[in-house]
Amino acid sequence: MNLRTRITLIACLGCSLLAVGLVLEGLIRERSVEQRLQQSRQNSFRYAWNGIVNTEIQRLTLEISAINRNTAALNAVVRGDQEAFIEAVRPLLLRFQTGLTGTSVEVARLDGELFFSNAVEPQQRLLAPAVIEAVLRRGGALSGLFRRDAGDYVVATAFPLFSRVQPTGVAAFQIPVEQLLRRLASSTGAAFFLVEGIGGSLTAGTDGELWRFLSGNRQGLVGPFPRRVWQAPRASLDNPYPGLLDTRVLSLLALPLDGAMDSPSLLLAVEDVSAAFWRDGLASALGFGIAGLSVSLFLALLYWYLRRAFGPLNAVIQVLNNLAAGDTRASVALPPGPDEIGRLASTVERFRQAQEAHNQLLVIRQELEVATRIQSAIRPAEFPRRAEFSLHAEIHTAREVGGDFFDYFDLPDGRFGIVVADVSGKGFGAALFMAVARTVIRTTALILPAPRDCLARTNDFLSLDNQAAMFVTVFYGVLDPTTGVLSYANAGHNPPYRVSPDGHCETLPHTGGIALGVMPDFEFQQHALTLRPGERLVLYTDGVTEAINPDNEEFGVRRLEILLHRVHQLPPAALIQRVLADVVVFADSAPQADDITLLALAYRPEQSPQPAATDMDSVQAGSVQSGATAPLPTTVEQQRRERY
Repeated sequence: MNLRTRITLIACLGCSLLAVGLVLEGLIRERSVEQRLQQSRQNSFRYAWNGIVNTEIQRLTLEISAINRNTAALNAVVRGDQEAFIEAVRPLLLRFQTGLTGTSVEVARLDGELFFSNAVEPQQRLLAPAVIEAVLRRGGALSGLFRRDAGDYVVATAFPLFSRVQPTGVAAFQIPVEQLLRRLASSTGAAFFLVEGIGGSLTAGTDGELWRFLSGNRQGLVGPFPRRVWQAPRASLDNPYPGLLDTRVLSLLALPLDGAMDSPSLLLAVEDVSAAFWRDGLASALGFGIAGLSVSLFLALLYWYLRRAFGPLNAVIQVLNNLAAGDTRASVALPPGPDEIGRLASTVERFRQAQEAHNQLLVIRQELEVATRIQSAIRPAEFPRRAEFSLHAEIHTAREVGGDFFDYFDLPDGRFGIVVADVSGKGFGAALFMAVARTVIRTTALILPAPRDCLARTNDFLSLDNQAAMFVTVFYGVLDPTTGVLSYANAGHNPPYRVSPDGHCETLPHTGGIALGVMPDFEFQQHALTLRPGERLVLYTDGVTEAINPDNEEFGVRRLEILLHRVHQLPPAALIQRVLADVVVFADSAPQADDITLLALAYRPEQSPQPAATDMDSVQAGSVQSGATAPLPTTVEQQRRERY
């Protein structure tokens, strides 16, 4: 068997396995989607039923006072005068006949004797002794689905009648469940049946012919729900020869219902899904047919191509080897490989390593240099020098370019904006998304200075055509330097720390926002607080708290809080250097896994006491430019042993 035949057979086997896998995956996914749709449909039926029942119960409950506040009616019940009772509640009966069609009234004495009923079949009683006892024991109205003596169901509200302080009887307003089922069927387009348990007898329904079919076909009523039932069509004058596509496909869903008197029943919803079923079946068959035809055509073309390509294979190998060696002469003698494909692979690999790899490395190196320069250039050039506050920030990227960024800018109304953000992912994609997000936030802030409005508009822009599904967490605060009021909104970012002059650290209350670029039209919340003189804000990204040491331990928020408490009176530049130094000492030789960004702001620092500078606290305070990595202390190893 030659090589091209073996390749063709391997391709056939691979295509066959791939086709089987795709078919199985499609069937599993289709089944999963169908189950979710069935569950959603079942929930919609349940909500519709509960809504109709609760609406009717609420309407019936509102009419309870029409009897309980009617002294004449209550006295008539005590006397046993039915005619006087009818005359006293005549307005109520008229309302039931006009406004609440199908509603009947039933009144019974405490001993269980029926006193009054305007139902069409008064022998079908609702107020049995057990119901009367339950209502009196409850001391108030009992509403829900009731099973009457005759075995049918009604939706009713049963309540006690009080003459002065003693109960004199029990009354009930009831609506036949058939009326509610018809309303449910009209609103959903399905047929509904109320049965007593799985496979039980019918108590009410909206389609008698359909029920007779299901009753005759026991598979429709016995078994797990949901599922489908096939109903073969009958020949008629319009269709004397019914075919497979004429078969009706019925979807059965069962909703267990609990009655007011612990009489469980089952609400069976039946839908005709024939059109959708056969349409999906035809679409699946067409898809499988096209896939099979495509695979067959692919294999035929593959065999033809291999037969054609293996002829000049030796000449191609000679040319490729000469090119890889830098010699353009085609007559160079080369030792043959084990077979044609092996020799060709060896030659292509040599050519790739000698030519393409070198060129790609140069291109990537140039792109990295350009990207690094561009990312450094878009950061703020210098830190603000203001009497009201001092600010410093740094970024340490895990790669040549990163997704973290910080920004600060003056707003037209005299306030000062502060931004710290973290883009999902790393590398070029995160850097590009970072540049876009920073530009949009800064531009939007000049128009909409309110943090929540700025983040909402930026989120709408970043969510538009976000096919890469990237997002960015952002903390945006606006500081009024004259009053110390900080208004802020948080879009899924780590909450900053507020450090008091005495070293107490606490995180700012979260505003409950989500990352930008995830979902458009999201309304962000905004909080505000007032900074006191000497207080500091420390903003950071998760690269600080998620730094990992060789023992696979995280730096964590607890270590950060303890560290901020120790260095809370340092100027922002020295404070950031101290935190960075401790993170590096903690990580030891473990590689940096994520970008690290820190921004510190001290409000009215000249009014807060300053401690004497130590060797660690004075490490190039205020001399580190944005985005640069500050030199660490020379005693890093000693400090690591002392602290950790």
